This record gives sequence, structure tokens and C-alpha cells, in this order.
Amino acid sequence: MATVFTMTARMCTIAAVCVALLGVLLFLIGMQVGQRLDARVTVPADHAAAGDGATVPAAAVATPAGMGAGER
Repeated sequence: MATVFTMTARMCTIAAVCVALLGVLLFLIGMQVGQRLDARVTVPADHAAAGDGATVPAAAVATPAGMGAGER
């Protein structure tokens, strides 16, 4: 038994939209992962040598004046 599969113009449009949506979602996931990786800041060598650890959360780093935690 053979199955005939044809792509109509409507099916091609739906497939193209799905591929575009997948690309947008992957891009947004990449941005989220990048923000997570950027959220950890390395500590200067003098602190690392003192045994304070290699990284600290970005929330522990001072923000410039007039810039609250939610305004980054």
C-alpha cells in the first residue's frame, strides 16, 4: 500500500510559519541562557586567593546610582 503525500500551498505556509516560530523560540531561549550565564560575575584575583570562592551572584555586585535592581 503506497501513500501519496503532496504539499499544498497551505501546508507549505503552515510549515514555514512553524519553522519561523521555532527559530524565534530558540533565539529567545538562547537569550535567557545568556542572561543566566551573565548573571554570575567573576571575583577579582585577590578575593579568590583569600578563599571567598570563584564567583558571586550578580545581585551582590553594587549597581550604579539611580539604577535599581529591576532596571537593568
